[in-house]
Order: sequence, then C-alpha cells, then structure tokens
Amino acid sequence: MDAALLAVAPASPSLAAAPPSGRPARPPAETLTEAAAVELALRNSVGARRVLAGLDVAAAEAAGLARPADPGVEGEYLPGEAGESRVGLEVPLTELLVTPARARFARAAVDAHQLDATSELARLGLEVRYAYHAVQAAAALRDLAAQSLEAYRAADAAATALFEAGNLSGVELARHRTASLLAEEALTRRALQLAAARADLAALAGLDPAADAWGVSPDLVEAPAGAASVDRPDAASDGPSLREQAAGMRLEMASRGVTLARVDAWVPELHVGPIAAWDAVERRWSVGAAATLELPIFGARAAGVRVASANSGLAELGVEDAGLEGRSAVARATAALALTAAAADRCSRETVPSARRLRDEVQLQYNAMQVGIFDLLAALQLELEAQARCVEWSRDYADALADSDALARGVTPRFRAAMSPSGATVPQQTHGAH
Repeated sequence: MDAALLAVAPASPSLAAAPPSGRPARPPAETLTEAAAVELALRNSVGARRVLAGLDVAAAEAAGLARPADPGVEGEYLPGEAGESRVGLEVPLTELLVTPARARFARAAVDAHQLDATSELARLGLEVRYAYHAVQAAAALRDLAAQSLEAYRAADAAATALFEAGNLSGVELARHRTASLLAEEALTRRALQLAAARADLAALAGLDPAADAWGVSPDLVEAPAGAASVDRPDAASDGPSLREQAAGMRLEMASRGVTLARVDAWVPELHVGPIAAWDAVERRWSVGAAATLELPIFGARAAGVRVASANSGLAELGVEDAGLEGRSAVARATAALALTAAAADRCSRETVPSARRLRDEVQLQYNAMQVGIFDLLAALQLELEAQARCVEWSRDYADALADSDALARGVTPRFRAAMSPSGATVPQQTHGAH
C-alpha cells in the first residue's frame, strides 16, 4: 500500500512503536513535522486500524466463498425382523465443479477491498495534511491577532490620554475602547480556532490532544514565484485512479457473478457418493453408489440471474463515473494549484510589501507630526490584515499542493482549498483626532 503514504514527501524520522489499541500515541519530543504526522496517523489512528480490520474481514469472507460445500453423511435404520441399516456419503459434485469460478470471484473481491483500503489510507494521509496546515495557519493568525490587539490597546491608551487632556470627544474614546475590546474577542476566537485545529490533528494522528509537548513547524509552504512555474498535476492522467481500479475490479466481480448466477439457476444440483446397506437377515453388507439430482423445472433461482445482470450494469456505470470524476479532479486541481500559487506569491511579493511601505510612510508623517497616532495604528492594522491574508493563501496553496500529490497517487481529494478560499474583506481604516 505504498500509495497510502502519499503525504510523506521527505524522509520521516523514526518514531516510537504504535501504542496499544485505545491509548493515545506518545507525542514526539521535537516539533511534529508534516511527514511525521502522516506516519503517526497511518500507524496509530483508530481510522487506519479500522480500515485494516475491515480488510481482514473482507479477506476472511472471500476465503469462505472460495471453499466448496462440505459433503454430507446420510444414515437410515429400518426396524423389524428384516431390519436394515444404510449409511451413505453425499458429495456436492456441482459445487466442486464451480469452485474455481467462485475462487476467481473471491480473489476479485479481495483485490477490490485492497484498493478501497489503500484509497482510504491515502485519504487519511490527505486529511492529516489538511489538519496540519490548519494548525499552522491558526497559530500564525493567532499571533497576528495578538499583534493587532496590542495596536488597538495602544490606540485605546492614546485616546484615553487625549480625552483626559480635553483633545478628544467621549464618542471617539468610546469608539476606540470598543475597537480594543473587539480585538480582544478576535484574539480569543483565533485561540479557539487553534485549539480546535490541534484537537483535529491529534485525533487524526492518534496524539493526546491535552498534551502540550508537541507542536507544528511555524514555516508555511512558500509558493513559487509566478503561477507559470507551477507544474500541471496530470500525473494521475497517466493511469487510472484507485477508485477507477476498484470500479474495474467490481465490474469483473459482477461479470463473474452473472456467470455464477446462471450456473446456479440452470445447472442442476448433483450429489453423488457411495452407500452401504446392512442386511440383518443375511448378515452382510451391500455396497453401491447413490446420486441425488435436483430438477430446475420451475426456475425458482432464475431471478438471481436478473439481479446479477443488474449489478453488472451498475458496475459499468461505476467505472464510467470514476473515469469522469478522475478527469474532472485533474482539471480542478490544476486550476486550484495555479490560482492559489499565484495569489500566495502575489500577496507575499506585492500586497504585504505595499502595506509595509504605507505603514513606513505614515510613520515618517507621524514623526513629522503631520498625522496622528490613530492614522499610524490604522496603517499598522492594514499591514497585519495583509499578513493574515497571506497566511490564508499559503494554507490554501499547501492544501492544493497536497491535492495534487494525492491525484498523482490515484486518490481523488475533497479540495479543501477550493471549497474554503481565502476571502477576507478589505479592512476599514480608522481615523481619529491628531
């Protein structure tokens, strides 16, 4: 199941062995990397163990289908003066003849379940990457919210001083006091989002969410310079996706199921075997052969052929649907990767530097006493908003990159970046008295 390790691009550090079932994994001593988080999830999480347990169940069920019915023993005793006893062995000959076909059907079922398990494990790795990026972004946004709160508190302190000097109205003071309180609430919300993101990552990776010993790397993924440098993620188009392979295997299962249903409906059940009878009068055994033949006159089992044929038709539609989904996913991932890379690159190279230059210009004007403290704080707040926008776009780009990696390994992602794009509104500047 190498495809399941889709998220481990760099070499993973060696980690402690998986803990007993039901216990959280011991958190790593150092910073938890993205690759290590995926490795922990694939080894320790309940979801991964559930997938592997389901595969064992499917293999056991398939092994049962590949075995013929057991032979039966029949005995009779007729009391009386000419008492007679009979004993016979019945072997299901028809079952023995169709056993190879049932074995091939069972093998196709196991292969389909293996592909499903590989796909589920790969999706788990992708969800861990989503959760890891969420923790990174939440931590960065929490830090920016803390800086914003400091700016609003400074504005509140300045407003209080101006109000006490008689240079600011009570309305302006109340406005800045309210803005400071709202900034404090915003920091609390960011802290809650970080706690929720850590809990989600801990649940996926099998970590203890209450432990503070583990953390994530603060470095967000950097987008390449310009969308033109982003390679098109069309590696998945070179071969069928895992879902397409599983759908093809189920179509093979359905085709073999039609054959087995026809055999079951029209080939009579034949049981053969030896039989021995004890003659109490002559006191001797008589040995012969017996056969039991079922006549399919009424065709009671013919309905199974229709059911199997309908299932085969559904399997063909499943193959077609998987192919369409794969081609659509490649096009969607191509657009998401290029657009998020361009947005993240533009934000870091243009938006943030532009906001920083604005803040520097306002700082110079403030030093020359041309503008007031509130204009300087508004420029600083605008810079923090631009940095927050870059954090969100960097997370979207990291998720789009994970989606591209998943497609290259045959897994259709859920496109978190495309569903939850960065969409912060343009902040309103606050102007106060000089």
